[in-house]
Amino acid sequence: SAEKTVALALSNPDQIFVAFDQIESLHKAAEKYHEVQNILWVRGDIAHLPFKDSIFDQIISIGVLHHTRDTKEALNLTLDKLSKSGSALLWIYPIRGEDLFWSGLYDIRDKAFLRIGKFIPDGLLMRLVSIYMTLRERSLISFFMSHYVYNKHVFPIYPDQFDYHAVKASWQMLVFDTVSPYYQWRHPKEQVVSWLEDAGFTSL
Repeated sequence: SAEKTVALALSNPDQIFVAFDQIESLHKAAEKYHEVQNILWVRGDIAHLPFKDSIFDQIISIGVLHHTRDTKEALNLTLDKLSKSGSALLWIYPIRGEDLFWSGLYDIRDKAFLRIGKFIPDGLLMRLVSIYMTLRERSLISFFMSHYVYNKHVFPIYPDQFDYHAVKASWQMLVFDTVSPYYQWRHPKEQVVSWLEDAGFTSL
């Protein structure tokens, strides 16, 4: 949906941002936000990134790399594009129990949707997610709200001001993104830190 990329671009008008994804609908986001001049929209495969090595000063990848065939390989391919003095903001699925928020989302995926979301057509799955959230709205709102402040601290791209309708729509997309992907690897923090150290990162 690209709204967080757009928010970053608007708040940093002197910087150039590259919005990269493999989804076919990327052009719709580009058309929707065509007035934001400091975003370049690129569609491609993370296994074959169409960029020169060391070209980016900063890379932001939140909730992406664990949806590839090999999380570590995707991480290294991505970091190859980062300049030597650059920085990266990365987030990868934690293991169950390491984060209460994501453990709750894993329960939705594994128990409510029985781990079969990845086999259901996207349109139908989105409708099922909407129905599920309507039926469980009270408990889900309580669950998401209890973690909103924490998640905003972890992910600076969260909005500063709480908009119930916008955040509710974002939560629905979050649940969809949790139950739908084919690859959904989970990694302990220590493992990811070791990968970054092996890649030469010294400040983690």
